[in-house]
Amino acid sequence: MMSHPQSYIEGETDSWHAKSSTWSKVKAERVALLVLCLLLTAAVLIIYRLSEFATFENTKIRESLKKLEELRMNCQNVLTDGSFYKCEEGWEKHGGKCYYFSISQLSWKQSRDECRAKGGDLVKIDSREEQAFLERRVRELMKEGEDKFWIGLTDSAVEGRWLWVDGSLLDESLKFWAGKEPNNVTEDNPDGENCVRMGEEFENKDLKCWFDQSCLKPQRSICEKAGVTVSIMVEAQLKVYDLRATDLPTVVLLTTDAYVKVSSGFTSLGKTSVRYNDANPWWEEEFSYFNIKENDTLTLKVYDLDLVFDDLLGVCKRKLKVGTYQHDCFLTKGGTLHYTYTLG
Repeated sequence: MMSHPQSYIEGETDSWHAKSSTWSKVKAERVALLVLCLLLTAAVLIIYRLSEFATFENTKIRESLKKLEELRMNCQNVLTDGSFYKCEEGWEKHGGKCYYFSISQLSWKQSRDECRAKGGDLVKIDSREEQAFLERRVRELMKEGEDKFWIGLTDSAVEGRWLWVDGSLLDESLKFWAGKEPNNVTEDNPDGENCVRMGEEFENKDLKCWFDQSCLKPQRSICEKAGVTVSIMVEAQLKVYDLRATDLPTVVLLTTDAYVKVSSGFTSLGKTSVRYNDANPWWEEEFSYFNIKENDTLTLKVYDLDLVFDDLLGVCKRKLKVGTYQHDCFLTKGGTLHYTYTLG
């Protein structure tokens, strides 16, 4: 037996081989999600068709469609990348982004400052699909013809050179100017019209609803920021096995009486038996745990049994990944712990 002060610092290196893992529980949940997505898609189509003959308020129909479409998109996101995203209260979700339609009428610069204060910026339109979404939402929110919304496009630096707020040049294939816009009228402001607002009261099938305007004119605005991804964490089974140690320390001819404690987070998975007077012990115990997720932490602590206080020889910590892995952990007091785990 050995008696020396404890140490809680460990150094760890990897020697692992990942094996392909069939995760039956994930498959089952993905099948369930697929069925749910199909049902939601069917519900959206049915409500849409019924709305053509419905006599109740169109606003109620739109609200139902919006909620179902949001659920369907979240379902689709989970199936494609295992995650969905969320937006803060007051922001609207669409295409992985969050949009805020301001109720304040401010200058272009003030509107941009408001967006930045909320963690975003004035919207940059990257696709025709995004333009279609914004054109529809702005049309629904407009109260009259001049109740338009600032977007993050300006030629304030160089006349005629339209730049988005991120510094990128306006894509020639993604221009949605209305009529003869931009026309840079100077009647209200000698500096001309160097900022862009969007919105038409009536549906425009070609989506052309951009207007240049004096940057000082008070308008509402559209802020944009990325959605916060929320991972779908599926519980899995963990198995820890093939625990052995090599070259454990010896002091004055006394060999370590070693054992290992296994845990994950605040949950103890158990401990091995004690291997007396063995510098290269092997433990046959296996440890299993069901309520665990990928990226949870597996902790193994190697102790030397003593008369009063057991000595901690080293701590091995590992972020769990799906599959089977072998690891070698160098212990602070000397020696190496070898172990294998399977998560799946």
